[in-house]
Amino acid sequence: MNKQKKLLAILLSLIFLVTQAFALVSASAYNSREEIPAEYKWDFTDIYPTVEAWEADLEKFDKEVIPKFSKYVGKLKSAKMIKEVLDLDVEATYLLYKLYMYPNLMSDLDATDEFAAELFERMLGVYGNYADAYSFIVPEIMSKSDRVLRFYIDSALLADYKPYLESLYRQKKHILSDAEEALLTKLGDVAGSFASIFDKATVADMKFPVVKDAEGNEYQFSRGLYSQWLEDPNRENRKIAFETMYAEYDKIKYTLAQTLISEVKKNVAFARARNYDSALQAALDSSAIPTEVYENLVAAVNKNLEPLHKYISMRKKAMGLDKVHIYDTYVSLASEYESTVTYQDSQTMLKAGLAPLGEEYISMLDNAFKSNWIDVYETPNKGTGAYATMVYGVHPYVLMNYNDTTDSMLTLAHELGHALHFEYSDNNNNIFYSYPDTFTAEVASTTNELLMVQYLLKNAKNNKEKLYLLNNLIENIRGSVYTQIMYAEFEKIIHERIENGQGLTLSSLRKIWGDLMVKYFGPDFELDELATLWWSRISHFYKNFYVYNYATSMVASYPISLAVSEGEEGAVEKYMDFLKAGSSDTPIEVLKKAGVDMSSPEPVNELLAEFSKLVDEMEKILKEEGVIK
Repeated sequence: MNKQKKLLAILLSLIFLVTQAFALVSASAYNSREEIPAEYKWDFTDIYPTVEAWEADLEKFDKEVIPKFSKYVGKLKSAKMIKEVLDLDVEATYLLYKLYMYPNLMSDLDATDEFAAELFERMLGVYGNYADAYSFIVPEIMSKSDRVLRFYIDSALLADYKPYLESLYRQKKHILSDAEEALLTKLGDVAGSFASIFDKATVADMKFPVVKDAEGNEYQFSRGLYSQWLEDPNRENRKIAFETMYAEYDKIKYTLAQTLISEVKKNVAFARARNYDSALQAALDSSAIPTEVYENLVAAVNKNLEPLHKYISMRKKAMGLDKVHIYDTYVSLASEYESTVTYQDSQTMLKAGLAPLGEEYISMLDNAFKSNWIDVYETPNKGTGAYATMVYGVHPYVLMNYNDTTDSMLTLAHELGHALHFEYSDNNNNIFYSYPDTFTAEVASTTNELLMVQYLLKNAKNNKEKLYLLNNLIENIRGSVYTQIMYAEFEKIIHERIENGQGLTLSSLRKIWGDLMVKYFGPDFELDELATLWWSRISHFYKNFYVYNYATSMVASYPISLAVSEGEEGAVEKYMDFLKAGSSDTPIEVLKKAGVDMSSPEPVNELLAEFSKLVDEMEKILKEEGVIK
């Protein structure tokens, strides 16, 4: 991916490190933001003291910074000139991040804020000028011979930009002629249309009926109700939710099948156009991930399916079922546990649970609480869920909708993991390398969450609390590793079928998916016919070969969290090196700084062996509590 596309992708995805879906809400814990004490709200003066200061930077960016690029067009013929233009781009990108995030964060607190929306639209207009102004940089650098480009990469003058230049060099053979690149660019809107068709079909056109629950009460069915009922201890409600949801997907199954098949064909066609061996190789290349890493991950999980089968069997016994259906896999086995954790209590707990990361980390965490990094409480028109993002050169911003539960405290731990990762990375890298690669982006957040669960388990007061925490941890691993790798294996199979000329149909998609579900969930699982349409709901299949990233983060985080919590010598220092690295090297090499080699299957094997032990521990407690005979 060239720098222009990468920057736009980062800008458009910065706020989407979400723990839950991001959407508008009507309910609120507070009637207005004015009711909330200042220490629990974002302070935008850290970015710009006034709107007038934002206006001044926008003017400076458009009229002073962007025009400077023109003097370098056709002049990138020495290391000195390349350094100058990249230094200029660092200056421009720094301003752009601030200009972008200021109105964007405002809008996230109130989606009806028309003033913030106006500022954002103005910024996008200027961004277009910037994109045009620097678009010559990559083509000019890439036009050099391999020998000359290698000279620039090894130049001491360009040492700060070596990873960036290495990336260009690696992808050089996949860059086409100007005419061919122009043609692919023109096809960009068409190529992206399948994701849009999927969205329109499943969101805009899909209408849900009124349904009755197990007691005969009527409800307007919705995606929110579907998620809620899947966790209902009443099995009839879970079944109603599942059948109602998938009945709607069944009505448009041919459309959704053809949309996904077209997406796969597009991925294969573009990969071949750029001289890649496969669509998988093309998708992983921008992060320098060898295809073997993906393939080894799938293979390792396939060799470790027995612990998941054991978990499904335990669910069958605990829930008193003859067979486990897919709608039985989301209800908690620790539903009796309730706890209250206020925001103030969460701060104390997080400092205690994350203490093994060292005094510097806890000091930074304390600063996050005291310096308005976190917008804590729900208000009208604020987005739901949670996320963390960064404003380079300022500090991270964390959005929460804190609701005084253990789940909310763990969500806060997760998002602060992101935030401190950003802070360490920003403090140790120029803006080109300050944003972690997707492959590593969830490692710090998951490490925080795991450290907190391990801490809480050690201090659990009774079996009910232990069950809740074990259920949380087991489901986290199941969802992040087993489920996502099942998705990843499905993607691999359907792309390979097109690449091998075998073709795809609705029937073959359903067969592939059904076979995978039976293989992953084991002999105590019963496959419903409607469940073979599960693939038709997964929007991530329109971001080809993306879902495996969720698994890599969990796989990498677990050994890190154990080494840190057990006080392994050098573990904290290695982890800090990882946090500071950002994207200054390939993600595989960055993770090696933390002591994890993702090119090996060992981290997967170790995590899933631990998963098996956790299932055994949970079953033991369920027996002690009389839930399992």
